[in-house]
Amino acid sequence: MVAVLRRSPGEAMDYEFQCPQCAGQVRRALSPRHLDVLLENGASVRSLVQDEIDNPITTGEIMVFARMLEEPGLLEKELARLVA
Repeated sequence: MVAVLRRSPGEAMDYEFQCPQCAGQVRRALSPRHLDVLLENGASVRSLVQDEIDNPITTGEIMVFARMLEEPGLLEKELARLVA
């Protein structure tokens, strides 16, 4: 499924989908001329501004991420777990 990612009014939009080969999330810039095509073909619309308000990054999440950057291989292990 494709999702159109909307930011504040007037800002550029992106679209996001799951890669059929690696199953990872892929995000690309969305040109205004392709917006209607995606919406007409069933793309959902997600507001990034609301996501950031509803789910702000916590201090604890920042501390865990910083630890992952310091320990060799820990970040890669976590990313592999999230993708699986």
